[in-house]
Amino acid sequence: MKFTPYGIILAAVVFEVIGQICLKRSAAAHVVSGGGRAAPFWIAIARSGWTYAGLCAYGVELFLWIAALHSLALSVAFPLLSLSYCGVAIASRLFLNERISASNAVGIALITLGAACIASAS
Repeated sequence: MKFTPYGIILAAVVFEVIGQICLKRSAAAHVVSGGGRAAPFWIAIARSGWTYAGLCAYGVELFLWIAALHSLALSVAFPLLSLSYCGVAIASRLFLNERISASNAVGIALITLGAACIASAS
């Protein structure tokens, strides 16, 4: 099976988004205890399945990114990876019920348009 460089970038973006959402879920599931002691919070984060899922997603994304860099110029690949910002905003709306303001929506549209311009020019 042959993958295109743009397909690999898209997969890297998806795994970046998954990693961010998992880490947010991990952080949101635990509360820093009173008394200024952060150690119990960090221990709970280190034991969280969400943390492990997020780190695994980042590991997959790392290898996909290296594969993409093998085929694409960094000046093309890196701007396309900015689509992960759009994906995180949309996924946080869908899975975490976070709000996307009008200015955020405009930013998402502009980033997507910029990535499309870079992809079509290369």
